This record gives sequence, C-alpha cells and structure tokens, in this order.
Amino acid sequence: MWKKVKQIGSGSFGKVTLEKHRITKELVAVKRCSRLGMTCVDREEVVHSQLNHENIIKLFYWDLKGDKVYMYLEYGTEGSLITILRNLTKEEVFIYFNQLMSGVEYLHSRGVAHRDLKPGNLMITKNRILKISDFGYAGVFLLCRQEVMLTGSIGTRPYMAPEIFKKDRYRGPPVDLWSCGIILFVMATSTHPWEMALETEMSYRCWLLKDLSLLLKAPWSRLCEAAWSIITCLLSSDPLERLSSWHEHPHRQPLCDISR
Repeated sequence: MWKKVKQIGSGSFGKVTLEKHRITKELVAVKRCSRLGMTCVDREEVVHSQLNHENIIKLFYWDLKGDKVYMYLEYGTEGSLITILRNLTKEEVFIYFNQLMSGVEYLHSRGVAHRDLKPGNLMITKNRILKISDFGYAGVFLLCRQEVMLTGSIGTRPYMAPEIFKKDRYRGPPVDLWSCGIILFVMATSTHPWEMALETEMSYRCWLLKDLSLLLKAPWSRLCEAAWSIITCLLSSDPLERLSSWHEHPHRQPLCDISR
C-alpha cells in the first residue's frame, strides 16, 4: 500500500524514508529501528504512541517485522529547523521557541524526557508549526507517579546539560530545559555557545563566572534582550535553578517584541 519516495534520514537507529500511499497519496515518514536491547517501558514506539500534542510529531501506527520496528510518522513537509535557521526573523525565533517549550512542557507532564532536543529533531510543517520528533533517546522519569532519576551519557554534545557529562544520575526535565536554552541561542545567532558544557571550554567557563564581557563578543553580542533573559533562566549549571515553568516567564507571550 505504501511506495517509497526517497530516503530522508539515517543513523545508528536505522533509516527514515518518505513514503506515499498508493491510493490516498498521503505522505508519511517511515522509521525503521531495532528493538534489541530496549526495555518495554523505554522502547521508542511505546513512549511515542502515548503522546498527543500539536507540537509533537504524530505516530500513526507501528508494525513489528522480526527484530525491527516500522514506525509510520507524520511528515514535516518543510524539513527540520536546521534548513531555515539562517533565515529566521527575530519574531519567528520567538514563535518557534514558544512552540518548542509548549511541546516540552507537555512531554514533561507525561513523565517523558526527550534527551536529544536539537534543531535536527525539530520538524516544521507547511503551516509553520514546529513539532518535536525522534524519541529514540527518550527516558521515562515518572513511574507509578514517582519521579526516578535517569542515567546514561545520552544526547548530542553541544546540546547536553553539564550534569550528563558527569555520568551520574540526573533528573529528566532539567536536561531538556538546558537543550532548549542552547536551541534558542542557536536560533538567535546561528551558532553554538560552546561545543560542550565543560569547564575546559573557555566560553562555558566565562559563562559560569558570569563574565558579562561575553555580551560584547560575537556570537553573544547578537542576542537581543529577550533572548538573553530567557537563556539565563535555562542555562543555569544548577538544574534546580533552571526555569521550571515557561508560562511564568514574561517573554512567553507571542506578541512580545523580541527585537527590543
């Protein structure tokens, strides 16, 4: 019933292809990945199938064939956020960031931490809706209504929170919030603030020391007041001090002038 159009992604998990329904002409992204070595509670298809939100890529259904899972997913027609990063206006930066935070808050309300938030995992639809995708590294941090700590050096290095590098147990929500802060920085400046959140990185060390001279140097000098305000709330080295509720931040409202 489905015809392969082209391959649109690949990685250690397997391949993602764009496929078209032979009758309805509907387009879907089909992700193939292995089930080996995954516990039931953390399997991607199990986690993803329980999610339903405007800013989360829809999982229509999944199928098992041997040790492979075939996941039929909503297709982000405009590609990932990476493809439009350099052409974003300041207003668009805020619009997409607001959608990202809405999706992340929903995930956390469901007891799920994504753990690999980055522009490549944020898809854009033709209606300019941002949707979080790829739950291969997701961790369930609420079991029987009790929060459990997560483990594992998981994620993409420029977007990983400092506590992950310590290879110890860590809370799920704060690591996602850290990634959101890095994503906002990248959307506003088209580059990363540092390669890894380690004190051996000069830029990160200056950030820890609250060296305001950073604001005079590129790429930091490209941040507007609103972006700076949000980033300082999200990129705290102490997970307990990171912004816990996006609804409480004064720059949440879409009509806020982010170019001030």
